[in-house]
Amino acid sequence: MQWKLAYAPHSDAAGADLRRISEIEHSGFPCISASVPGNLELDLMKAGTLPDLFFSDNVYESQKLETLHVWYYAVLDIDNSGQYLHFEGIDTFSDIFVNGEFVGEAGWGRFVKRKARTPIPKEE
Repeated sequence: MQWKLAYAPHSDAAGADLRRISEIEHSGFPCISASVPGNLELDLMKAGTLPDLFFSDNVYESQKLETLHVWYYAVLDIDNSGQYLHFEGIDTFSDIFVNGEFVGEAGWGRFVKRKARTPIPKEE
């Protein structure tokens, strides 16, 4: 499965109602390959968008990421027979959509490991 992420500053993304992959990819926001499980900063470094945060004082560049809105997405191979998405650590606040349908949210704080099972809605 190939994960991707799109990102935008809050000033550009506030009010953006992106629920489907096609909406995300046509939003005009930058999209890059992502690792899941993974880390936004590492994915941005790998894409060449962010300098090596482990060199010199580059770590300060990560402060610019604090107000980003980020969408992780992938096409899932599912058969709609009572399957669940299983999350073991979503960072910060997240809304979860499957096929454009809101199926849950993660409202816990940063880096707290929690498990959540979200039923996958049947496609019509």
